[in-house]
Order: sequence, then C-alpha cells, then structure tokens
Amino acid sequence: MSTGRTHLWALWKRLYLQHWAVTNISVTDTPQCCLRFTIPGLSTDCFDGNPNIDSIMKISGISRVYFFDQPLDDSGKRFLDFNVILKDRLLFMVSTHFRMSKLLYNPDIPKWPINGQYSLSNVGNSSLIDQISFYSPDITSEPLWTQRCQLVSVNNDTRLPSALPDWFQDKYKGKGGMDKGLAVMPIQRPLNTYSYPITVQWLDTDGFRHTNFSSYVNWVLNAIYSSLSKQELEPAQGSSSSAFLPGVTRAALSRGVKDLKIRYISESLENQNLNVYVWQEESQTNTFFASVERENLQVCQLQLEYFD
Repeated sequence: MSTGRTHLWALWKRLYLQHWAVTNISVTDTPQCCLRFTIPGLSTDCFDGNPNIDSIMKISGISRVYFFDQPLDDSGKRFLDFNVILKDRLLFMVSTHFRMSKLLYNPDIPKWPINGQYSLSNVGNSSLIDQISFYSPDITSEPLWTQRCQLVSVNNDTRLPSALPDWFQDKYKGKGGMDKGLAVMPIQRPLNTYSYPITVQWLDTDGFRHTNFSSYVNWVLNAIYSSLSKQELEPAQGSSSSAFLPGVTRAALSRGVKDLKIRYISESLENQNLNVYVWQEESQTNTFFASVERENLQVCQLQLEYFD
C-alpha cells in the first residue's frame, strides 16, 4: 500500500471509524450478502426539501468506505473481506447509478437517523457491483435513494485492471442480486451543446488530488443553472448555446433529481482546465446529458433526470 494511500486510510479511520455513530450493524449471507446499519442521517444542507445531490453522493460513499475497514465482530471479520482485497489493489469506480424517491424530497418524512442496507449485487472476473440503499426510520417499504456502483479491481502499481483473487470469486460469485454488470452506456456528444468551462479547484479534489467523484455532478448542475440564468436575462434564440437546453426552468429543476447515471472514463487533477458540455433530446425534456472533457478527451459522462 502506497504512503499516500496509507495516510488516507488513517484519515478515514480517525474521522469516521472512531467517531461516526454507526449502530445496529447486522450481516446476512443468504440469499445474498447484505449488511444493515443505522447512521445519524442527512447533512444539514438537505433539510430544505431539496436535498443537495453532492451530500447524498458523499453519504453513500462514506458509508461504503466505512465498511471497507470496520470489523463486524470480535474476530475482526470485514464485510466482503474488503480488508484482504484492498491490501494489494485499488477498487476504482467506473460507473454508478443513483435512483431517488420522492420521499427524499418530502420535508415531512423523517431523515434523522436513517437506516442503510449495503449488499453485493454481482461479482465478475475483475469487477464487482455493490448496492447501497437508505431508508427513513418510519418507512421500510421504499428507500429514500439507492446507489449501484461498479468497482474494477486495479493493480496498485500499474493502475491496470487486475483479476479478483480466485478465492474471492469462488466465495462470492452467485451471492449477489444481479445476473450481469451495471450497464451505463456511452453517450455521443452532439455538435450543439451548452458549453461551460471550468478549472479544477482544490475543493474539487480528494486525498490523491484527483477530482472527487461528486464534483463532476456539481459542475453539470452549475452548467445547467448557468444556462438558466442566461435564458432568464435574455431568452435564447437561434444558435445561442443556451437554446440547446429547452427544458431548463426553475419549476422543472425544483422537482428534484430522480435518476443519475455516471461513467468515469479518465481522471482529472487540480488546476486542469475542463469543458462541461450539456444538452437535451427533444423527446426527453426532463433529462440532461453531459460530457466532461479535457482537450476533447472524455473524462466523465452523466445522464441526469428530474421528476415530472
């Protein structure tokens, strides 16, 4: 394990493993590997009826990382043997899919604390898919939101895909709830888009100075609202770039994000210049497509759908 990675794990342990009030931890192995737990709840910026997507993503991510290194019993066992797997490899997120419920946007639904359910969905030769869902303490029939994530096993030194150990595949294949991988399909950027240039700032990055996985969503949201502001000042006409987002209205955006799909293709670093291209299809006025690029090299692609 590299020095930087060791330092980052130590930081996570100090900040979350020791002080985060995670309770009611239980694990089942059949019919699929599933871990249940309770966390304090949403962050304070989510209590205005329009939860911050950045916070939602980070709660999902922090919960997942928490159980990468949290002993589940006195024997020191970890969920899905993550402590063993991560000794000689990284797990790189290549795609993710969030589904939000309208319950998430209902201010009358309690969201403090919230109950989590973390499960294995699928195991391939060099990747695995996990799922994490969060529930209001008063409603167990429907999650507030669910995230599925495809993680690829990557060699520490070469950063190339590396097969998962045979013992891991033998132990966990067939223990998930999905028969195939997570399909977040590539999207083709059209010529006519709304273009939003950005420079990666320090606050956009993680402990490795790579862009944080939620920053891409923040940039796309900023691009959408930038287009909206321009249209409000001067209605888009003809070939104006803001005309390529006809579904942008404050009413539409206030209804909340329903579905979010992301493909992580490459990495970006602090101080790099990127372009965020956003567009819509005529038949999908509640959906926004985006491509984040560096000198025409695709870095990340997103599909963002709002509730009707």
